[in-house]
Amino acid sequence: MTYDDTPIEVDQPLVLIKDSGMEDWYCIERAEYDGKAGLDPIPGGATFMALGRISDADVEGRSEHMICIAEAIEKRGHHYERRCAVSCSDTHAQFWSPRNSMRRGVIPIAYAVALAKQIRKVLG
Repeated sequence: MTYDDTPIEVDQPLVLIKDSGMEDWYCIERAEYDGKAGLDPIPGGATFMALGRISDADVEGRSEHMICIAEAIEKRGHHYERRCAVSCSDTHAQFWSPRNSMRRGVIPIAYAVALAKQIRKVLG
């Protein structure tokens, strides 16, 4: 898999979604999308992408991983797990799946902070 450093710009709120099929599994997605999937252009072609994703792969993990993501956002730091990662600055947050992503999703820090608050409210 080749990494593409062209970010996917996401200028909208994110939400924490509980997986209905797995007991302790969560996914971070765009708050508003139509539930469709489609092709996302990449250099040299296109890749299939669920349009709710914030990178080119699901940013997902157990509740303990999501709590660590919230803490990293609050501290403007970084956190990495196998299927979810975040790296924050004072202006933006990047999200991706270290296992599956070729591109990172980048959002304004205000949306990341709102996500961290939701994670804390839902998971403690």
